[in-house]
Amino acid sequence: MGCPQGSVPGPALWNVLLDDLLWLPFPAGVKTVAYADDVTVLVEASSRAEIERLSAQALGLILYWGRRNRLAFAPAKSCTMTVKGRLQRPPIIRMGGDSIRTVSAVTVLGLVLDEHLSFAQHAQSIGERASKSFGKVSRVSAASWGVRYPSLKTIYLATYLTTLTYAAGCWYKRANLHVVRSALLKTAASYDVVDQSLQDREHGGSAGSSRSAACSHGGDHSGQDCQRARGANCARS
Repeated sequence: MGCPQGSVPGPALWNVLLDDLLWLPFPAGVKTVAYADDVTVLVEASSRAEIERLSAQALGLILYWGRRNRLAFAPAKSCTMTVKGRLQRPPIIRMGGDSIRTVSAVTVLGLVLDEHLSFAQHAQSIGERASKSFGKVSRVSAASWGVRYPSLKTIYLATYLTTLTYAAGCWYKRANLHVVRSALLKTAASYDVVDQSLQDREHGGSAGSSRSAACSHGGDHSGQDCQRARGANCARS
């Protein structure tokens, strides 16, 4: 059984094979979600003992299904995470006699889920990736040389926005939490640098010239002064 990797019909055949796993007679309170060869088992119960019992039943069915289809699962690559509950210690989950490690956060299809569903670690992760992408863009975004503005804007949209807004529909409502907001605001400085470069490229400004700004409180000052004046409702032009 199984499907040869790299073959044209491989993905379709694998979907047909794995679909059978999703229809196994799991006990009440157990749901399964699968994407490609990653399977997530969701267990809902009111006590640690009940979680352990339901998990054992579900994993037993999955292991039997795997043996029947000549497929092996890797307990060492698997993990378990307890969401919400206030248990003094996490449940002990075993798969084929091997204990599955317990984690405080897990990545599912690029979305970092933590045990409190705060999405703070996800915000930190995408913030770091967005900042790195900004660094790559800024190295080719000087006003007097480098790629043209349309190309630079395309790179900017493809790197920053896609990274920062990935799966936003799942976590955007939590963006006002202090820990999430703090992580997201760390990308603001990088955004400011690339935004300046984009505008310089668009308007043909000089890379070495100081940027003037018009403030709501009147007067002009340098870009550095404008940074300090932001607390006084400074709006850069």
